[in-house]
Amino acid sequence: MRCWLNQWCLSGIIILIVVAGCADNLKKSKRQSETIRNIGEAYLIEGNYTAALRELLKAEKIYPDDAILQNYLGLGYDAKEHYQEAVTHFKKALDIQHDYALAYNNLGATYLKMKEWDAAINVFKKLSANILYSTPHFANLNLGWAYYNKYDYATSADYYQKVIKHYQDGFTKDLVFAKALRGLGKTYLATGNIGKAEKAMEEALSIAPDSPLLSMDVAKIRETLGKREQAIAAYRKVIKVAPDSELAVEAKKALSVLAPAE
Repeated sequence: MRCWLNQWCLSGIIILIVVAGCADNLKKSKRQSETIRNIGEAYLIEGNYTAALRELLKAEKIYPDDAILQNYLGLGYDAKEHYQEAVTHFKKALDIQHDYALAYNNLGATYLKMKEWDAAINVFKKLSANILYSTPHFANLNLGWAYYNKYDYATSADYYQKVIKHYQDGFTKDLVFAKALRGLGKTYLATGNIGKAEKAMEEALSIAPDSPLLSMDVAKIRETLGKREQAIAAYRKVIKVAPDSELAVEAKKALSVLAPAE
């Protein structure tokens, strides 16, 4: 009996040693993977996405169950326009950490780039409804854009209005506010309400005066309304702030008609 007990105790000790050894190995793998992950993150910040992916994939081979790592891999593939791979890694990040709001946001943004509007809407609605998500106006902005591309202008306008209300409640007006006003203006244009569109776009331009997109929007609206001089000024602003862009080429064509002798 004593021999049997001794053997049982010895087996138990061996199991504990093995378990402890496995735990130590796991910790070592996590630390090693995290070190390589940090190198990949640095490359991401620099914009060197090929090098970033190379390091991040090394880290994944060592320890894949890292939500931050999977999110970084998603960002790397997204930047390389390998959108399906990006989606796969963002989803892996969410499988590991279900409440990872940043991965949710990145997943939705990738769906927008893929023009998978319904998938994007599903993601951003979850974010918008999450009371712990600190920036629901970002999700609402993206919902406005997704519904606009589904030609559901009323719902699109509702979400843009939610973003605008967020800022009207006391938050400092920034580029997100300008984007919401531009989006709202585009819904007005799509539904033929050019007067409201002009007001929204002009306000957006006052907040982001160096935006060539907004200057172009405003120029076209002014031209449509017969405001020739104001339209010319806006087209010239496009050329000034983005001289080498396709928008500048378009603005020059418009000016050749509006002000051919100038």
